[in-house]
Amino acid sequence: MGKMKNGEDEFGALRAVQIDAALLDNNLLALIQARIDQIVDTAGGAHCLQQYKQHFRECIAPLYFLSHFLAGQTPGQRLLQIRTNFPTTIKALLNYLLCFLLPSFVAIIIKLRPFDRRIQLWYSRAQTAHRLVDFIHFCLFLAQGGPIRPTERLLGSRPVYVQKPTIGSLNFTALNRELLGHSFVQLCFLFVPLFNVLKRRFLRALSRRRQQHFCRDRHNANKTTTANAAVELNGQPPSVAGIVWCTECGQSAISAVRAKRRTQQQQNGRKVEEEEWKTYCHFCLFQSDTFGTDGSKCQWEMLTLDNKQQ
Repeated sequence: MGKMKNGEDEFGALRAVQIDAALLDNNLLALIQARIDQIVDTAGGAHCLQQYKQHFRECIAPLYFLSHFLAGQTPGQRLLQIRTNFPTTIKALLNYLLCFLLPSFVAIIIKLRPFDRRIQLWYSRAQTAHRLVDFIHFCLFLAQGGPIRPTERLLGSRPVYVQKPTIGSLNFTALNRELLGHSFVQLCFLFVPLFNVLKRRFLRALSRRRQQHFCRDRHNANKTTTANAAVELNGQPPSVAGIVWCTECGQSAISAVRAKRRTQQQQNGRKVEEEEWKTYCHFCLFQSDTFGTDGSKCQWEMLTLDNKQQ
């Protein structure tokens, strides 16, 4: 096993990281080829460039992967901090020739010269066999790991990390908590229609109850108005909300006074005199027969908080 620059053991690159690096290389190569096509298309009067545009695209791939031979890293691998270790420089050169340079060179030659149909048939068969081998090796790579290209496996190369990776254990408690939270949110969304139904029923019941209270208060107000307008024949009208009513006029007493009135009642065939306190307006008392001309018929006094409850 090789050693890293800092003297620590090298760590083999994970399969997911190698796949990400390969996808990144393909995307970067496609972007470069698309940009070259734009440059060729915008070049005015360059008919020869349009004729050989596809050949230019084929030449970009060997130039793009030249860093894989020189530094052991493709641009995608450099971005993901991995590299391919070859036992010798000769094997690295052989891998570059077989994987990148030779396929592009053969494709350019086949497209430049109109070869015999038999040669083109053999070339298409060779391409099919190469793709089949790549597919079988990719399945083996997914199952066992190792290099992502078949030539790298044959030459004994090993993909490793440039720096020692930080590998931490998974916090399954946090993952379960997050999963439970997402499940609870989804469950809440399922109960939204039920919540809307309950909300409508609650608002309807609350509106009905408020309407009942309003009707009841209105009915009580009408009863209070009727009671205030009524005057008892033998006494003072009922006081409402602490209002003192005048026995004479039936309205709220102005400058309220109270007077002790002498009344005669028949009990067991004889007359009995009783004294009863009544409330009056100050004006109504002096204008009524209860007071008399000189005030000798009754005893009166101004109504205060002290004698109001008596």
